[in-house]
Amino acid sequence: MNHHRQNILIPITFSDKDKIAIEHGKLIAKAFNKDITLLAVVTDNITDEHINSTNIRLEKIKQSFSSAQTPRIFCIVEQGILMPILKKTSDEIEAASIIIAMEKNSRLRFYKDVQFMKETKQFKMPFLMVHSQEPHPEQSNVIYLPIGFRKEEKEKLIWASYFGRFNNSRIKVIKARESDSTACARVMAHILFTKKLFDQFNLDYEVLNSSKNSFGITKEALQLAHGDKKGIVMICTTKHYGPEEEIIGPPELKVIKNREQVPVFCVNPRKDLYILCD
Repeated sequence: MNHHRQNILIPITFSDKDKIAIEHGKLIAKAFNKDITLLAVVTDNITDEHINSTNIRLEKIKQSFSSAQTPRIFCIVEQGILMPILKKTSDEIEAASIIIAMEKNSRLRFYKDVQFMKETKQFKMPFLMVHSQEPHPEQSNVIYLPIGFRKEEKEKLIWASYFGRFNNSRIKVIKARESDSTACARVMAHILFTKKLFDQFNLDYEVLNSSKNSFGITKEALQLAHGDKKGIVMICTTKHYGPEEEIIGPPELKVIKNREQVPVFCVNPRKDLYILCD
């Protein structure tokens, strides 16, 4: 699988959502100068004929999107259950990112809500959640980066910098407004670190002062991206689930399922997160 290494990985379910996921995948692949791998998963205990026919269907999808102007597209067919196979394959190829499309009614395609989020927590690489709208041609050219008081906020900065370094994306940093002195100090420390990192790479960014606190800035980011009709909101997922998250899901679930249908780039806080190779 060497030719798949650090590709953009897209699970294919042979539905209308595949086209949306691939169109978004092409933009991310172009942004990071990567290829694309399409992954089809078939259930256990099936015949060789079924596997062969799945390969043929996957190749047809590949051919319909392949051109001299697009990234190279590769295909993989695996047997098993979708999410475990997606995790296994993403680890094997050290995927740069995973693109996952949702149902039109915003119900998550593969597993429902909380179970799905638990599965995605295992990913060592970020994943982009997209809706039913085709991406704007400049969708990845603007990154909306909400910065609150959580210490995990720093973990998404390196990925925001990748968009700025490799894609010349403009980064709009949205700074939370906190009344609590401790929370305010944490936000300021994050902002100073962000500026230092982005200035080091001479990135195109601006800091927007929000009237919202750390719990409201992500919604503001979604509204700004929706108003611009393009852009990606970047968030860090919840590191540890408590009783509330186990029952109703983590806060990012509502962000991912946003009514504005803004794509959300999710970074899992973890020590073994994959980094992007130049």
